[in-house]
Amino acid sequence: MERTTPSIPRNGQNVLNPAHFSPDGLSHRARARGLLQDITAWPLDDQVRVTQDAIGEDSKVAPYLFFEATRSGLVSIARAVVGTGQVVVREMGQRGWENAVESYEEGRRKEVLGAAEDRLHRELEKWLEEAQYQEEEEEDHLLFEAAVAGNVKVVEILLAKRGEERPVEPLVLHAAAHDGRLDVVRVLLGEQGKMNINGVDKYGGTALMRAAVGGSAEVVKWLLEHGADAGLRETSEGRNWNALEFGAGQGGLEIVKLLLGPCGFSPDALRAAASFGDEEAFDMILKEAGLPDPPLGLEKGGLWWFRDHLTVEQQEMVLGVIEQGGSGGCVEILQKMLANIPRISEGHTPASDTDKSLVTTLLLTAACSNALLVVPLLIDTYHGDINALHATQLVSALFIATAEGHAEMVRLLAGTYNADLHQSGGKFANGPTPLWLAIDRQDEEVARVLLSLDGPVESIDRRIELGKTKRVWVSRSTDYRAPVKVVAEMDPGWDDEQNEERFLCLVYPEGWFERLRMRKTDAELKDERPLKERGGWGLRRRVM
Repeated sequence: MERTTPSIPRNGQNVLNPAHFSPDGLSHRARARGLLQDITAWPLDDQVRVTQDAIGEDSKVAPYLFFEATRSGLVSIARAVVGTGQVVVREMGQRGWENAVESYEEGRRKEVLGAAEDRLHRELEKWLEEAQYQEEEEEDHLLFEAAVAGNVKVVEILLAKRGEERPVEPLVLHAAAHDGRLDVVRVLLGEQGKMNINGVDKYGGTALMRAAVGGSAEVVKWLLEHGADAGLRETSEGRNWNALEFGAGQGGLEIVKLLLGPCGFSPDALRAAASFGDEEAFDMILKEAGLPDPPLGLEKGGLWWFRDHLTVEQQEMVLGVIEQGGSGGCVEILQKMLANIPRISEGHTPASDTDKSLVTTLLLTAACSNALLVVPLLIDTYHGDINALHATQLVSALFIATAEGHAEMVRLLAGTYNADLHQSGGKFANGPTPLWLAIDRQDEEVARVLLSLDGPVESIDRRIELGKTKRVWVSRSTDYRAPVKVVAEMDPGWDDEQNEERFLCLVYPEGWFERLRMRKTDAELKDERPLKERGGWGLRRRVM
């Protein structure tokens, strides 16, 4: 029998259409698998004839038989199917073929997991009979999906089949714990699964950590009662977190109540709650921080109070939590922590460069994370500078919001708080504007917001008529001053693969064009940064 490792089946440049492997074709797949078993029972010389006869009796099974033969490495049978002319094909590369296989296998797993209880065993047994054509990995996929779906019966049957010689990967237990599937967790940790309650995945995480992140208080409580070690930490990607630190941000108040005692207070837990804006969880953890009450007014405090009454560790914690609070979007959390730095207390302009830098950092962080409620607090109450630049990247809050695609943040910063639309981002004062960046990113929504707020642009095509022209091309290039241009028609050269010009074709309602402004001159743009001379920019994406 001719067998090879499965590869891309070819018919000229065409391969099987993956649409054949939607869940709707399950009955044809089952028939194809049975036919393949019958065909391979014949001598090799007879298999082509038997294949052709089978397709002659039922042409609808041809695509599925072709698929089964290919993934089983039975090239001669696959060729025989193609030879009948009954296979619908189209152009598809390696990834397309892989997608077809994945779609097929997913449909089969869904068939088992979706079976009614009275036919579950029958469907699962049928699926298990096909194991001779499967990798063990496919069985692992089904076990994982059954665990996540909470299908205890399928989990039990698969555990019994695999035996102790094939231990279950921790990922299965962790996924069930994360999704709150307590019945599955019990089975996996019981006599059948015999898994380690403190077993770690490749990142060093445990079931308790995953349950905490998933917010499953029921699973967290059960795991703690049955020996889960709350002191274990995951040390990966620069983290060193325990279950509380994982759950403080996403798990919610009930998770914090369960884990704060066993895990104990940590600054990382407080920062996590701040970063997700969970005020209730934050307040509970903050009570364990041991911070002294801040002074009530400026006359009682200042940075001397911050430095003299808080330990170095507490100072670092406060500053870290403040930064996370800016991204978390919870105004109340941010106000509570800013109160620990009296020099920038509510209603007063930051007095020192250090204080100003902190407020600027918060503003930039809020723009990056789209914390729409935090920006008014920082500007209206703490007098943040809307046009302040990042210390090293030299970009403003507006530039960052544009880079992240936050259209409403762009509207808030530029429309409500009049952020400078002409201000560049980067090393040079006459560099690319937020509008340039929006076009570079092909972000039509943000580009529309910026154009509706004046632009600005470098030039406007004279062929555009006020009040009449509605469709225009807005382009950006890497030439001197990183210009944004509005033209009446597309430049044919833009289709050249070597051309670096980027553009958007936009249709606007009548009147929009009259609001556009020309960009300021170099003399008007000059700030602490140098001006770029003529001779090319070499600008590339991306910021933040």
